[in-house]
Amino acid sequence: MNSNQPSPAPGPRPAGYAIGDLLVEPHLRRVRRPEGDIELTQRVFDLLQAFIDAPFVLHSREALFQRVWGTLHIEDTNLTQNISILRKALGDERKHWIRTVSRTGYCFEPPHEIEIVQDARDLAARPLGQAAATAAQDAGPDEAPSAPSTETPAPTAAPPYRASPLRIAAAVLIAMASLLVPSASPKTLAVDATLATTGLSIGIVLTQTDLARNDTEREATRLLREWVRWKLSRLPAVILIEEQHLISGRPIPGYYLDMNVVVSPDAPTQHVFEFAFRPIYDVAPAGGGSPDEGPAADYAHRLVLEGNAARLPAMVDRASNDILRRILPQRRNDHWPALAMDTEAAHRFAAAAAATRRQAPEALRLLEAAVRSAPEFGPARLLLASELAERRHYRQASEQAQLALTHTAPMPVDAAMLVTAEADALIPSRSAEALKLYRQFHLANPSRMEFLFRQALIHQWNLRPEDAYELLSLDEWERETGPLQIRRLVARADAAFLLGYLHQSDNSATEAISRIEGGQGGSLADLAMAKYLSARVAAQLYAQDDPGTPFTEVASLFDRAAHDYQASIARYYEAVFRDDLRLIEQRLAQSVELAQSYGDPLNEVWPQRMIGPHYLWSGHREKSRAALETGVSAASRAGALPLRDLLEMDLVIMAIEDLDMQESIQRTERLRNNHLWTKYRYRSANFASQVLALRGRYREALSVLDASLGDESRAQRWDMPKSELSLTACTRMSALLFTGAGAAAIAQSQSCGDDVLVAFTSAQIALLGRDTEAARRHLQEARKEIDSPPEDGTDIVELAGLASLLIRLGDVDAARRALEETRTGDVGVIDTRTQVEVDLAWAELSAANGDWATAQRQADALRARIPAEALHYLNRLALLDIARLQAQGEREEARKRASELDETARRNGDAVTRAELQRISGGIFGTTLGLNK
Repeated sequence: MNSNQPSPAPGPRPAGYAIGDLLVEPHLRRVRRPEGDIELTQRVFDLLQAFIDAPFVLHSREALFQRVWGTLHIEDTNLTQNISILRKALGDERKHWIRTVSRTGYCFEPPHEIEIVQDARDLAARPLGQAAATAAQDAGPDEAPSAPSTETPAPTAAPPYRASPLRIAAAVLIAMASLLVPSASPKTLAVDATLATTGLSIGIVLTQTDLARNDTEREATRLLREWVRWKLSRLPAVILIEEQHLISGRPIPGYYLDMNVVVSPDAPTQHVFEFAFRPIYDVAPAGGGSPDEGPAADYAHRLVLEGNAARLPAMVDRASNDILRRILPQRRNDHWPALAMDTEAAHRFAAAAAATRRQAPEALRLLEAAVRSAPEFGPARLLLASELAERRHYRQASEQAQLALTHTAPMPVDAAMLVTAEADALIPSRSAEALKLYRQFHLANPSRMEFLFRQALIHQWNLRPEDAYELLSLDEWERETGPLQIRRLVARADAAFLLGYLHQSDNSATEAISRIEGGQGGSLADLAMAKYLSARVAAQLYAQDDPGTPFTEVASLFDRAAHDYQASIARYYEAVFRDDLRLIEQRLAQSVELAQSYGDPLNEVWPQRMIGPHYLWSGHREKSRAALETGVSAASRAGALPLRDLLEMDLVIMAIEDLDMQESIQRTERLRNNHLWTKYRYRSANFASQVLALRGRYREALSVLDASLGDESRAQRWDMPKSELSLTACTRMSALLFTGAGAAAIAQSQSCGDDVLVAFTSAQIALLGRDTEAARRHLQEARKEIDSPPEDGTDIVELAGLASLLIRLGDVDAARRALEETRTGDVGVIDTRTQVEVDLAWAELSAANGDWATAQRQADALRARIPAEALHYLNRLALLDIARLQAQGEREEARKRASELDETARRNGDAVTRAELQRISGGIFGTTLGLNK
């Protein structure tokens, strides 16, 4: 399986493993030790699991790479670094358990038995934690763990917390192990000024504490939180973390931020804005005492403002600026857009912003209402633009993004750059500038993974899925959790599907579905998209009784999420997999209409490509061509060059099938410097090679494939999907055969997944080497693989090819039976190339039977239909003519024709034709043919 994920061990995993004083918990990726628990990243834990699965076994570096990274292309040093991290996690007393074998790999040699613990309850009951706690109590003052330094706080030895029980639990999950930025001292709210200038990140946990006593206070608190949240999220160095999605191991400082608005019971117009900003790890009060006692007031602040409900937006605006000045004192001179709107509009904005963050179905409706209430409030328009883009309303998204830029001022310089990047990403003509800005932001603030995700989305929208896939597969995503991780998994599944990495797509989609349904975040739209991709993969990889049913469920999910365009596409596929052409056309029209109304040129093009094959399968060849041509025109107008080239490639396939050599040559020439992504670049090279082979130019056909592959190891890299590797191998095998490289063709056949073509190639090589027994054996193998009666055009071509080789083997009766089978079955209208293959085999059969008059009549009829450029077929007709001339005693004319054919074959690297010519004097049919060594 071609996968970038480690191969799971068969059967369910146990709850854990006990190795001496070490407990390993796979479901938590945690190692429990007497000196403290350690949580591992996914890659490091996969290494540990590999060692546990096979202790006292030498694991080669190559095997570990395959187990942990699959076919993902990474640097060799990654393994060394992860082994080092794993040794540190095991602890100084156990790091020697992993023994390095020079230049080979590693061996896991624990001095204890590895005990498998099946039940999680048994694991939890292990005395390890109690023993560790007792040891800590018995330790003297000098041995007690020291509190972490305020300059370099440590994640594994936390002091007592001054926080609620939820925060105490959460603090275990978030690390304060930054070596980059010193933490604020316990009595100081200031964050280091370098955060504003160097891009070093600060993590702020927005807590969910709500002290509101009524709806008035609750709505005021929500407005304050959403407005402060909007501002903080536009500062590149700030990472906002929801309390329920705390992330373990973040290399950044972490702070809690509480915000509440209460109305004084004694003075209804008096609003009290309270907030607390504190490091996640506090220091215990001097002289002992409860963690809940001590200088908590140093962290809490109150701002009392006088005003009635109509002045609430102005008061919230002032309070938000006061909060930002206090928690980021070095940015006290920053200027932000004013919350200039009435109270009702402000509440609409807050409700819409909260719904957008949750990706709630009602978010679009609420944002549209907020913008109508305050049309000159840029932040609402920016949120609306992003929400419109999520739902594929691209024209409207672009319009709102441009308006947002004109109404979102003043802004701090870095925040203005980030807002510009957000807006530019939604304006097609500016997406390249947005990509550059997000790259700069990520380089300066690598802990803010959103910037990496935004880059990937821009690549996706610009039809560069290989770039998106690479960004979404980086190791640093392992520390991310919550909604962003889920969105990343869905986007990765989408990119993988486009690239042809079907198993990787399925893995990512399945994990996203599991996380969403397991309550780890994500939205209804995320769930719908993940299930949509999973259904697309299943339809391609697995036999299903009714592959349309999953799309019915997906369409319903998209409807509930208020994503109408995606729902229409799901319903289109429902019709596709139920093979209802009338319904397919109806739903295609609906999708195109929606795409046009939303100004989405790409989704105007995609449906044309999707319906083309259905017209073709239904015998409507001209309708298929017209749909693809319409798509080419639409893609060209939209500037969607990759999609235009993809449709051009579909038209190349049709031209090959029609044996329209002029169109095939012109279209492959246009695709020479194509804009296709990886999967289709390989496929385009395949079709270009096939066109050259049809022209009898086998040496050039081989060169095109080799140039596409690059060096020999390229075919094993992550950017070559298994399906494309197989297709390329099959095409290259045929080219090698015709250039006379029989041994290389046999070697290449190992990667070709077409068993019939491999058997044919092996049989032909055996015939050229005069090994008739081997040839007969290979043809028998091929016969078992060919459907009878034929189910489609491919079966007919295979039967014709089988007949042609049986003729060369001298088994004309079997050849006739194979050709007669091409007339059975119900395959509908077959294309020109298929018909030529069949008719040419009949002509060869007539010649093999000595019926030269019939053979000549059949050959003349074929010659009138075959274009002059199709030398692959014309050379076979020329061999028939030469054999006929020899049989009729016209040796001089036969010799002249043979000389001309030999010269043409030599010039084009056609070793097979030259070999047959060398044997022609003995009678081309009824004898074996030998290839010169």
